[in-house]
Amino acid sequence: MTTVNMDQNESTFNASRGEAGESFALAIREVEGEPRILDIDLATRLGFAEPRMIRKLIKRHLDALDRLGMRSTVERIVKGRPSEEFYLNRKQAIFVTGKSDTPTATEITIEIIERFDAYERAAAPILAPAAQAAMIDDEKGWKTWLDLVRETRILKGRRAAIALWETSPLPSLPAEGDIGQPGAAQLRAFLTECTEQAPGEKIGADWLYMAYMRWCTANDLRKASQTWFGRHVPVEKQISGTVRYIGLRLREQWEC
Repeated sequence: MTTVNMDQNESTFNASRGEAGESFALAIREVEGEPRILDIDLATRLGFAEPRMIRKLIKRHLDALDRLGMRSTVERIVKGRPSEEFYLNRKQAIFVTGKSDTPTATEITIEIIERFDAYERAAAPILAPAAQAAMIDDEKGWKTWLDLVRETRILKGRRAAIALWETSPLPSLPAEGDIGQPGAAQLRAFLTECTEQAPGEKIGADWLYMAYMRWCTANDLRKASQTWFGRHVPVEKQISGTVRYIGLRLREQWEC
């Protein structure tokens, strides 16, 4: 359990307060470098008539909440009586929302996820292009960027790490369907070795892919799927019943 002085350690990410739950946007509060949601903010958004009553719900489930992350609390004196505020991480906030049994619990769960995701995207460091170029000049620069991405993944999560990678000079991340495919370099090598430009001629997509499969086998290379292959061949296509590549033919030794 951590107890912090909020005057020194708390900052608020895009907070917006309103009188009713419907007009209240959940605020992500950074507590000692970690994003959190204040318990009464969550209660207000869930529509509790008396927001502080959510603390009774939290205290009934402290054992479970402690399994979802370190407990973060702040002790205050309110009207001469001690009061304990709870700052919930993503998993804890979702857990408490589910236990609230309020009509808007599902909607608020989605909002919690979106708010934390937005925080992680905003928290990813963005360097100026000149600084990026200076860091990528040599092998050490590549390693520095990869270390930054890895550390961001640990501290801020997967989305923040992806956001950082996409602003860096590192090679573009593959699309989801490209993961596990051999890559563009192999495709270029095949096209260079096995095909040639031939204005006015056409070659069927299936025919070209069969040649590619033979080339991979001959060179003991992993084969791309036909879907990926067809999507990445950088040649104009004619589609009329069957797909044909325009202005391309196989070199003689690779014809069937």
